[in-house]
Amino acid sequence: MVIRLPKLGETADSGTVVNVFVKEGDTIQAGQDILELENEKAVAPIPSPVAGTISKVHVKMGDVVKTGQTLLTLEGKDGEVDSTQGSSPGEARRYTGGGRLKGTERAAGGRPRHEHIDFEKWGPVERKPLSGIRKTIGRRMTESWLTIPHVTQFGEADITRLNELISHYGPEFEKKGTRLTLTALMLKVVAQVLQAHPLLNSSLDEERDEVVTKKYFHIGIAVDTANGLIVPVIRNVDTKKLSDIARELKDLAERTRLRKVAPEELKGGTFTISNLGGIGGGHFAPVINYPEVAVLGVARGVLKPAVVKGQIVPRTILPLSVSYDHRLIDGADGARFMVELVRLLENPEEAWIL
Repeated sequence: MVIRLPKLGETADSGTVVNVFVKEGDTIQAGQDILELENEKAVAPIPSPVAGTISKVHVKMGDVVKTGQTLLTLEGKDGEVDSTQGSSPGEARRYTGGGRLKGTERAAGGRPRHEHIDFEKWGPVERKPLSGIRKTIGRRMTESWLTIPHVTQFGEADITRLNELISHYGPEFEKKGTRLTLTALMLKVVAQVLQAHPLLNSSLDEERDEVVTKKYFHIGIAVDTANGLIVPVIRNVDTKKLSDIARELKDLAERTRLRKVAPEELKGGTFTISNLGGIGGGHFAPVINYPEVAVLGVARGVLKPAVVKGQIVPRTILPLSVSYDHRLIDGADGARFMVELVRLLENPEEAWIL
């Protein structure tokens, strides 16, 4: 017997397979979920209309399937049915919007379904399709925002002395063909802070209900490109000299903007830094780069009056923010991380640079 995909709704005739729950040789029951399908309306399970033993699975994750397409073949049976034929009213309702809430009625990508708006009605517009990378960014950011309860801790660091060190040692780095930047220094400092606060360098394994504390420090740097935000990863930051970090950062950022970065260089990060200082603006709350549990936002340093030893003097103040996963990290943990980061930035060591 062949089981085919039924009509999904009044306007939908196809969807993308996001999960397959069965394999060849499995014995299934009528009403048992066989796969999960995503279309423009929802992500929903598709139940089997009949019981039997599977002789062949015709689809896999990522396949786009259309109404009438074969999903499964069962052993020792003749004929063909669609996947709602013979199912109970409750099973049929699960796809069309009724029945139980295990996430089956959420909009595709976490987005609610909105009515069509005729923007052209109000004046001239320009339309262009979303790029593949923009779709990926949207999907991942939506997943992160809907999955992770974000909390953001704000802080400010007086980086006047740090800037003096950058100016002093900058020419030596340029002679070596690279640049000593605040971002490079921030990588070095953040790796040091993460060693003291390893919870922010961890991940949450939800399947096993375990905290995965990573003993390596692979830090992602958000790079603004013409195609969207891309986050390449600099590995083992804690073991590298600042000159090597600066050189690798320069090379990686350039290749990322040219879309010449390898896919493997975008994976395995344990923490991310998003530095908007080159653009401007103040504090902002960055979205966590899942499956990481924290991200640091760095804005532009601004010259402000500050009180130093009882005197009002001009100092360069750097806005900072760390967003973290509140399922794993409490406010006190986030505050301690920020306090330590500010302390090190305000009391830089020349040993970092040499």
